[in-house]
Amino acid sequence: MANGGIIGPPKCISTPVTKVTSFTSSGTFNKAKCQSTAAPEILVVGGGGGGGNNTGGGAGAGGYLSTPAHPLPASPVTVTVGGGGANGSPQGVSGSNSVFASSTPLTAGGGAGGGAGGVPGASVPLGSGGGGGTNRDQIPCSSANAGSGGPQGNPGGAGNSLPASSGPQFFAGAGGGAGGAGNPGPGPGVGGPGTANSITGSSVTYGGGGGSGFRAFSPAAGGPGGGGPSGTNGTANLGGGGGGGGDGGNGGTGGSGIVIIKESFRCASGKWNINEVYDFVKDGNWITRTVDLDYLVVAGGGGGGSDDGGGGGAGGFRTSFCSPVSAQELSLGSYAITVGGGGAGDSGTDSVFANITSAGGGGGGSGGTLGVAGGSGGGNSGNSPNANSPGAAGNTPAVSPPQGNRGGLSDGTASVYGSAGGGGAGAVGGDGTSSVGGNGGAGSSNSITGSSTTYAGGGGGGTFIGGTAGSGGTGGGGAGLTGPSTSPATSGTANTGGGGGGGAGQGGAGGTGGSGIVVVRAPSEFTFTVSPCTNTVTSCVGPANDKVATFTVSGTLTIGEA
Repeated sequence: MANGGIIGPPKCISTPVTKVTSFTSSGTFNKAKCQSTAAPEILVVGGGGGGGNNTGGGAGAGGYLSTPAHPLPASPVTVTVGGGGANGSPQGVSGSNSVFASSTPLTAGGGAGGGAGGVPGASVPLGSGGGGGTNRDQIPCSSANAGSGGPQGNPGGAGNSLPASSGPQFFAGAGGGAGGAGNPGPGPGVGGPGTANSITGSSVTYGGGGGSGFRAFSPAAGGPGGGGPSGTNGTANLGGGGGGGGDGGNGGTGGSGIVIIKESFRCASGKWNINEVYDFVKDGNWITRTVDLDYLVVAGGGGGGSDDGGGGGAGGFRTSFCSPVSAQELSLGSYAITVGGGGAGDSGTDSVFANITSAGGGGGGSGGTLGVAGGSGGGNSGNSPNANSPGAAGNTPAVSPPQGNRGGLSDGTASVYGSAGGGGAGAVGGDGTSSVGGNGGAGSSNSITGSSTTYAGGGGGGTFIGGTAGSGGTGGGGAGLTGPSTSPATSGTANTGGGGGGGAGQGGAGGTGGSGIVVVRAPSEFTFTVSPCTNTVTSCVGPANDKVATFTVSGTLTIGEA
């Protein structure tokens, strides 16, 4: 049967394609308009420093930063390639930073300049340190300290000269490299080695330190990876440090940095008949447009225990916004959102977005029982034969980073019987004592909505008779109640996931846990539709005018293109 199709080159689908984009100068990166099969690998190398003049130290290499999987926004990303520093006195000029400015930026620092004759090498916070210079006029011996490096590099070597009886032999220190420290004088100071990387498909070494300046010996070699030998420039786009200048000579300039992005994706192109398209769609192999979505998922808080009750644990708190956790990459379409409810004398319920689940907070212990494990654990009851037993576990089930903290310990002595506070997203629950109930653990703040809000505070513990009940943790935790009383303790705040406060002795009920919340954020080129209408969509959030969907009740999120 004949079918219509799209005329084009030979069809290609399902086979992953790798694309490597190298920036040797600053520019703008645009993500491939296809379906990613993995988060991209990115290498960022800063500009190398400039060598010191006049028997100067070799310069440090630019910082080396490699990440195997980094989330990409759908919107363009500004890329800055750091330039190499100039030679100079009393020190060479440090190189400039290279930056891949995604929502979680990757910055490789510039390398430090080498010290000129008799001057220490420069230090930098990220890249490699510069070598110290040496002074031929300081006999019998002179030295200059090496510059220190940062976490993306290594220190330089110190400059030295041999005593006059050994002849006029003067060598500065070499610059540090990405893979090792620069060699010190006396003797030829070879630049610190760089680090090899195969992101381009072949092994290339980046970030070699500059060789030391010299007098009376042969020039010193630069470190593998673009480090300049004595008096020679570092190699461009390898981030190599410039070599130190010889006797009366100038040092080399640093090599510029580089930014490389390796994407893996698949695309559908070419000529397809309708039956082939149908089969690929049915089997889940057809290409769909995807979007990286930041999220905040907070579960319902646990209810406070009754009758000298422990505070309820906060609902589990999980987020990708301003976090080391990757955003969720989802296809366009509709997704069910679950907002967990707060517990009433028991644990809260889970909140769910895509494959992210935050666990409900554990309920507080009641009338002599222990708290319950959960997103954050509930506090133990004070009137308990298990006084000082371990607090109920948080981060249950375990995820990384942890979604919460344990509840506090209770006190089983004296008539007050202070109950423990429930754990919060940011801190463990406070312990109850013979005179007070434990405070609820503090919550955690997040600005995914465009303004900073604190969520997931634990509930405060109650007391049996007298004393002072615990306060609720910041982020919606309810306060406990001092006994005796039959009134209910304070509930956790709605849509914060705060734990309920522990009830008072002699019949007081615990506070209800606060309901959870789910917030999703996308670039401005996408649209959000939410249901039911009690949930909201906000536009023009942040400097990139992002879209934010906020779910205070369970519903459906539909993602489209603007």
